[in-house]
Amino acid sequence: LLNLVWATARKGYVALVEGRPERQEGGAETEDACSTLYRLAGSGPQGSVVWAEPREGRKHQVRMALSHQGCPVVGDVR
Repeated sequence: LLNLVWATARKGYVALVEGRPERQEGGAETEDACSTLYRLAGSGPQGSVVWAEPREGRKHQVRMALSHQGCPVVGDVR
């Protein structure tokens, strides 16, 4: 039973980002074709909250993909 649960588990992150994505949900890709799916959870005048689900497990993938969408993670100085 545990193997079945792990096989269907999904990895995701809640991120506070600057601005608002153009679309409510979609995919974000970086120049090295690293993709992340995202969904807008809420937004306000200072920024937005998104659910981000990486499709690969690369280092900084979510951070870079959201930044390429014009919505960098709040506090990200890279």
